[in-house]
Amino acid sequence: METYKPVNMSINSTIPEWTHNLTQGQKTPGTTYLSLGYASIIICLIGIVGNLFMIWLFTLKLKKNYCTIYFLNLAVADLLFLLGFAVSTAYMLCLLGNVPNSYLNNQIIGLLSETLTNLGFDSSTFLLTVVSAERCLTVLCPLYNHLQRPRHQTTIICVLVWSLAILTMALEVYVCDDSGDSLSPGAQQCVPIIIFTTILFLVVLLLMVMSSVILLVEIQKTSQSCRPRRLYIIILLTLLSFFIEMVPSRILSLLIYFRVVGYSSNALVFHFIMSICTAVYCASNPYLNVFVGRWRERTSIRKSMEKMFQVNS
Repeated sequence: METYKPVNMSINSTIPEWTHNLTQGQKTPGTTYLSLGYASIIICLIGIVGNLFMIWLFTLKLKKNYCTIYFLNLAVADLLFLLGFAVSTAYMLCLLGNVPNSYLNNQIIGLLSETLTNLGFDSSTFLLTVVSAERCLTVLCPLYNHLQRPRHQTTIICVLVWSLAILTMALEVYVCDDSGDSLSPGAQQCVPIIIFTTILFLVVLLLMVMSSVILLVEIQKTSQSCRPRRLYIIILLTLLSFFIEMVPSRILSLLIYFRVVGYSSNALVFHFIMSICTAVYCASNPYLNVFVGRWRERTSIRKSMEKMFQVNS
């Protein structure tokens, strides 16, 4: 019976355990890893600053409605991913610099980075699905936007979304841990979990595709008589960025896990590049919000955000 080498990588993210494999005894020059690592740190720092600014803006400066609450939670989710990816990348740079590290530190850093990146990835995915689905419901049923929403409906939805994200993260990180061969392709305790999370991911993608089509049609209709609705545009652009920059990383992880793609240096380098693309998505969202909000308008960021996130937009 064939014995498989443990993949030692999260389904969603880059973690120190497989980062260690990536940097030890591989043919790819260390300068390549250094370049990717430093670029990742810069991207993470830019994204962390942008998302912290969005959190400050949505928390203290903008009037609360369901749109601002959703985008506040999206900023928190993106911030978590960037923090986890920054920890993982900094660990890789330390390995390249031959900085001494202990097994205990390796486990702590791995657990921390996996928890943050998986939680950020999953919560961002689920929150974006909810946001797009709500706007599509507004398009398909215009009366919905004028009905009085229960006072705590958005808060309850966000709590449920974060609970689902925490459950998904816990299954992938703590049940499918890095001990033994639990992450080997086809490991018995992980297969049901990976199948469950994959089906959930596919359902979410289907909802996103449907939402994207509906919002695109709505923008086409409104642009004939008036300026396109900026809230629809920002949601659509965020969905497009998600498909381009986040989905490939998840798919590649699954292909490596199920041995469709071989466990090799090239595959891991490509996965690391895909993880950088995910970081670009998380880092670009706050700047995308500001760009769309202030497009052709000479107003402050606060006023442009208030206008874009009006409930009746």
